[in-house]
Amino acid sequence: MTEPASSEAAPLAFDFIPNHIQLLVRHTQALSADHFGALTQALTTQLGRHVRQRGEALTFNTNRQPAFSILPLEVETGSTLQTVIDALNRLTGESLTGLLQNSAFPTQAWQGQTQPLVAEPNWFTMSSNHGQGTGGTGSWPTPGDPNAPDPSQAAPLIQGSSKEPVTLVMLDTHLTSAGQAHIPSHLLNRLTFQMPMPASVHLDIAGHHVNGHQYLLTSHGVFGAYQAIRLIDKLAAANPNTVDPNQIHITIYEALNHFGVGSVAWICQILHTLSQQLAATPQRIVINLSLVLHAPAGGATALQAICDMLESQGAAIVAAAGNEAQRSYNAGLPRPEPMQPAAFGSVIGVSALAIDSSGGLNSAPYSNLSDGLTSTPPQRAGFAAIGGGVTAFNNATQVYEASTPEVNGPFVDVFPGGQANSKHWAFWSGTSFAAPRLSALAAVLLSTGAHALNASLRQVIEAEILQHYTSGLTAHHEPKMEA
Repeated sequence: MTEPASSEAAPLAFDFIPNHIQLLVRHTQALSADHFGALTQALTTQLGRHVRQRGEALTFNTNRQPAFSILPLEVETGSTLQTVIDALNRLTGESLTGLLQNSAFPTQAWQGQTQPLVAEPNWFTMSSNHGQGTGGTGSWPTPGDPNAPDPSQAAPLIQGSSKEPVTLVMLDTHLTSAGQAHIPSHLLNRLTFQMPMPASVHLDIAGHHVNGHQYLLTSHGVFGAYQAIRLIDKLAAANPNTVDPNQIHITIYEALNHFGVGSVAWICQILHTLSQQLAATPQRIVINLSLVLHAPAGGATALQAICDMLESQGAAIVAAAGNEAQRSYNAGLPRPEPMQPAAFGSVIGVSALAIDSSGGLNSAPYSNLSDGLTSTPPQRAGFAAIGGGVTAFNNATQVYEASTPEVNGPFVDVFPGGQANSKHWAFWSGTSFAAPRLSALAAVLLSTGAHALNASLRQVIEAEILQHYTSGLTAHHEPKMEA
């Protein structure tokens, strides 16, 4: 792992924000701001370089007891970030106790923890790791038709006797005010936009992963939300006595900027807000993450701990598997496993389906596997949902065209290649747009009130989808959600 040598815009190869650290602190006793300040000062002494907090510690509680905190830090330059992280991760509970014995920090707070601290970079998050910063989803958007039919092939019957409110939270991009003016009011009125990305986060990621971008991803969030809305409405039409679309409230939190790039630190802040809401008022909630981390396996312990916590609080978390398979597909090689966070055990991974040569739905050539297990069959599988086909460059017209125009929705930016965008609509594809379809189905199932709110919510949804709402398996043993 490397880091930039200066504060200039980082080359595309870099995966994290220079000099930023996410410090996972495991503890069993409440810690105050003063305690975290004492810890930060002790780390400065230990490392021999200045360490400062970049914000307040985010504490996650279970049964009203603190389980862990995420402390955002910044370290001065002078050595590679990996050197600093390695030094922090070598600190044991015993060595930290000695380091903090003369401070106000209550070292009994991590009694029994052999490694109370886990240090990691502040990884970039992005709408797709495919072509970092080049606007890479499954394929590039092409001019679309607002009257194009929905690609789903089924509208299953939904069992249940009541219509409970459900919140479908999407961590994605926000539209500008000018962009919202091009979105049909009947769609825009069904969306709520929360927690715009702060200027400080924009500055943190400015210049990274955006050099040479081919198009903006401003529409990424609303395009995904439209996929969810279309499926919700289709299920409501088929089940008027069971499904009420007005009971499903879609909220988009701005986790990604207009280039489709964000940071783990900001994702953690959003998820902390949701965790606090669940702790205060238990509710039915589905969290859609149409984003990935360019981090090594096991390199996002803090984010995984938060997802585990949210699942224990009753949230269902759904994530896009990633769009890294095209080269493997072309070479006849196995598809790559899912990116994080789809690879986490507490997250339902979703791969993409596209229309194949026989007219049926099967794995899209760009799509990663939806789950990290490669055994046959896997002991635990994610799902595959409609994500759309690929685009290709037409030499005759000199524009990009959708080979199988399946997934369509609102798109307010300039198309790659410069095609006119008079209709503000596009054909677009990717696992980013498959995940919201599964999230929508999960929200509908919860809204029927057929299941009590409980910590095994994810398993209940999986069982229901496997039993009632799939049509066969992909070649990789992923249930195909064709709804």
